[in-house]
Amino acid sequence: MENLVALVSLCLVLLGLAGAFVPRLPDAPLIFLGAWLYAHFTGYRAVGRELVLGLFLLALVAVGLDWAASRLGWGWFRMTPAGLVGTVAGGIVGLALAGPAGLLPGPLLGGLAGEVAAGRSLRGALQALVAAWLGFFGRVVLKGLIIVTMAAVFLFRAF
Repeated sequence: MENLVALVSLCLVLLGLAGAFVPRLPDAPLIFLGAWLYAHFTGYRAVGRELVLGLFLLALVAVGLDWAASRLGWGWFRMTPAGLVGTVAGGIVGLALAGPAGLLPGPLLGGLAGEVAAGRSLRGALQALVAAWLGFFGRVVLKGLIIVTMAAVFLFRAF
């Protein structure tokens, strides 16, 4: 039974790590769930209650970071709806034309085109896009650090 729990926990943690790259897949909550499951079914021997609590708090920070970023997101940087649509369309076109390498220039160029089409000056459109992308990448880096830390600490203690 313990081997099965370890396998399921490991799968949840790996799935959580994949959530950093797959949209709509909850990353930190899956890592926490895997750690809690392992700790609970092994009597909190290798993974103690304090570690589970710490992982829970890190998961809350990661989820809160996602929530705040989505609420503040493009509205904070005053992107127009046309700029947001252009960003999404540019991401799809960039991915289709250049593969993963198109994921940076595609959304930027699409968003720029959308902002300019909505009547913004080129300078205003560039400022909004650069600020939004810096915020996005800052969030990705911070959240990536949180989930990698969660997974590494759990895996080190459990296995």
